[in-house]
Amino acid sequence: MNKILSYCITICLFIVLQNSSLEGRDPRSMMDMLDDPAVEQQVLSMTDIFELKYTEEIKRLILDYTTNGRRSSEIILNRANYYFPIFERIIAEQNLPEELKYLSVIESALRPTVKSKAGAVGLWQFMSSTARMYDLQVVGSNDERKDVAKSTQAALQFLTDLYNRYDDWALALAAYNCGPGNVNKAIRRAGGVKNYWKIRRFLPRETRRYLPKMIATMYVMQYSQDLGLEKTGRDFSEHKSFGIAYINDKTSFEKIAELSGISFKEIAKHNPSYAYGYIPSSKKGNSLILPEAYLLKYLHNTQQMENLSHVFYLKDALSIKEEEMELPAETIIAESTRIVSIDPLLQLDLMEQFVVTDPLKSDLTIKPNTLVWQPQLNVVRLGKRQSLKDMKALKHLRPEDIKSISTSGILIHK
Repeated sequence: MNKILSYCITICLFIVLQNSSLEGRDPRSMMDMLDDPAVEQQVLSMTDIFELKYTEEIKRLILDYTTNGRRSSEIILNRANYYFPIFERIIAEQNLPEELKYLSVIESALRPTVKSKAGAVGLWQFMSSTARMYDLQVVGSNDERKDVAKSTQAALQFLTDLYNRYDDWALALAAYNCGPGNVNKAIRRAGGVKNYWKIRRFLPRETRRYLPKMIATMYVMQYSQDLGLEKTGRDFSEHKSFGIAYINDKTSFEKIAELSGISFKEIAKHNPSYAYGYIPSSKKGNSLILPEAYLLKYLHNTQQMENLSHVFYLKDALSIKEEEMELPAETIIAESTRIVSIDPLLQLDLMEQFVVTDPLKSDLTIKPNTLVWQPQLNVVRLGKRQSLKDMKALKHLRPEDIKSISTSGILIHK
């Protein structure tokens, strides 16, 4: 009996400790940490796209995100591992500030199917009227507000239009939340000044908290390790690389599953905009996101390899230390719109479909926006035409020229 009692007590203590760890640190010790001038300096140096402040309100938000809301913050960190690489690529293509990716955290907690009480849907919380203004389909079979890539492109265009109106990212973010009409009214009531912090008291209540939430979210996600946060919840996927292709013909998930080898459930998880288990026909093409190996197999089996848009890697896959990478010996090049990694091609016996080039033995020239991989340099984007034989030029790349890291390498499609 004593052994049973001892065992029960041990189990209870384990559960209590687990629950306490999920609830986070003691709020008082966390607040002491947040009062450190070094933390204030970290907050104030996070971005220069809008004016940063470190107020008591922002401290309380960070405190809430790391104590009472700790588990939710850790779940969001896990989702960001998948969604942020997609956002970052589209943001870079449009030459916009990368910090805009955090807006989706505030809007939807990175949930592509979430719907607000007002009827806004998706990662970026589009109302149907605004979605249609930015060329998103909102129909029963395909609600593109739930499409990761297309909704992100639309949200960034909307934000760009708002920025062009106000020439100020803080005001653009406020207008994204409450509409330009409310921002214009607040500017008039503040005497015409175009500064978020000065017009803030005239904005709707939710929008008054919008930029403080943005600042707190950026800090928690950028300094998650310092705050003791860890990614929690089931990993979004066991795969580390994914591809996006655009499909023109009506195609059922069952057919995709048959020709790719992936399950119907997995297809639906990565493509939540399609309500009835099929991709509708489209002249412009509807997006299909799958783990890279399965997407390449499907495109190969349907002779649609040219429809591959790009491949992205989970954040975890991009954080592997260089000495841990198993990289091929060759130097490989790829046009930025046709990037695939080597390992899935070897697995699927598709290597003959691609060109592998050793630049040291060729007269090829690097074109603008071409990606080049070398073991010593990982993956870099070059902006000028340079001879591939002139490898000395690659040594002068700045840190900001680094585009991404692939554990496999990249290729050019024939």
